[in-house]
Amino acid sequence: MGEQVFVHGPIRIACQDRNEGVVIRVFVRDGIQALKFDCFRQGAHYHVDPDGRNDVYPIHEANPLKWASDTIRERLGQLLAVAGHEDAAADLDRQGVSEQVEGFLDALCGGRR
Repeated sequence: MGEQVFVHGPIRIACQDRNEGVVIRVFVRDGIQALKFDCFRQGAHYHVDPDGRNDVYPIHEANPLKWASDTIRERLGQLLAVAGHEDAAADLDRQGVSEQVEGFLDALCGGRR
């Protein structure tokens, strides 16, 4: 299935609907993937990639897609900093990102969130 992309300032968020669920990837400048949310029906998890380590954490929520979109909307800057991209985190217009990400994810996910 096709990938949908949202760009805001220093970040690019790409979403793809796959058979096992939705994958949301967050890229910073130069196309570096900083975060990835695998919102699978089973085994949902997310990746934080500081220094190329690819730390993986489980998502223990009944609706991992809602959790991921809420997390992106509310904590994107914090997670980018944890992933080692403090410059991108500092450049975010948090209010603008929150509103635009919400609309983007609603359009992508429809009633599944």
